[in-house]
Amino acid sequence: MTHLPGHAQVDFGEADGYIGGRLVRSHYFCLDMRHSDGCFVKAYPTEDTESFLDGHIAAFAFLGGVPQSILYDNTKIAVAKILGDGKRQRTKAFSELQSHY
Repeated sequence: MTHLPGHAQVDFGEADGYIGGRLVRSHYFCLDMRHSDGCFVKAYPTEDTESFLDGHIAAFAFLGGVPQSILYDNTKIAVAKILGDGKRQRTKAFSELQSHY
């Protein structure tokens, strides 16, 4: 597969690791620049709106800019409702993030 420069994909994942000798599950935000396979990853204790928004802000600062487009799955943090015509109604927090950037 080939991808044009400037386009990204965002996903959350989970990873287990040891902190202070105790097994802990972390949730990680990953923004992948699909053309270059460059990526930004940041771990959080939970997958929630605050982590989703902070992950974007941190990724954009790391990249020094904002991708032309970002592909998402249907995460409930970004998508409030899937409409009958296949379009998505965004959550208020996600709409505000998009409006800001």
